[in-house]
Amino acid sequence: MCLATVKQDGKVLQFVQNQTEKMCLALNKMVSDDWLSHCSELKQIKLDLPKLQTVGNGWLYQCSELKQIELKLPKLQTVGNGWLTYCSKLEEIELKLPDLHTVGNYWLSHCSKLKQIELKLPDLHKVGNYWLSYCSKLKQIELKLPDLHKVGNYWLSYCSKLKQIELKLPALQTVGDNWLVECSKLEEIELKLPELHTIGNDWLHECPQLKKIIKIDDNQNYQIPIEYKNKTNRNIFTRFIYGW
Repeated sequence: MCLATVKQDGKVLQFVQNQTEKMCLALNKMVSDDWLSHCSELKQIKLDLPKLQTVGNGWLYQCSELKQIELKLPKLQTVGNGWLTYCSKLEEIELKLPDLHTVGNYWLSHCSKLKQIELKLPDLHKVGNYWLSYCSKLKQIELKLPDLHKVGNYWLSYCSKLKQIELKLPALQTVGDNWLVECSKLEEIELKLPELHTIGNDWLHECPQLKKIIKIDDNQNYQIPIEYKNKTNRNIFTRFIYGW
């Protein structure tokens, strides 16, 4: 097993891979691009960095054998593009990052074995393009993110096994183009998006199995069944959302 452990001791970190390779890094509050990227033998990682606030692009990018992650980063606020992208052996992930505010493009994209995800991110405000796209083993997802305001293009797209979605995002206002595109097994969506006012082009495009949208309001619960028989019916969904 390949284990990477990073411990903070003042400003000096020690990185150990296969218990033989050692690398010292100078760190105060920021790590630059390509930190721990392309670690093709890395299977497990544990990070305990109480001062870290910012990580650049390519963090844990294309770690094709990575299966277990434990992150204790209480001050982390910003992560760049390509975080946990192409981690093709990752099956489940739990993230508890109380100060995380912004994440760039391709976060958890192309994680082809990801089946379970739990995000406890109370301060998350903005996520870029291709978040949770191409996760071909993901069958259901529940997201409860109280401060999320904006998500970019291709969010939860090309998730070919995804059947059920529950989104409780009370602050979400804007979603980009191609949201939930080509989720060919998607049958049911449960939404609580009271502030949503802008959706880009082609959301729910090529979702032929979609039968039901459940809209949850603060004062009442009700459901609107909609048969999705052809691509033009996505206009019905758009009117449904904008009519809130």
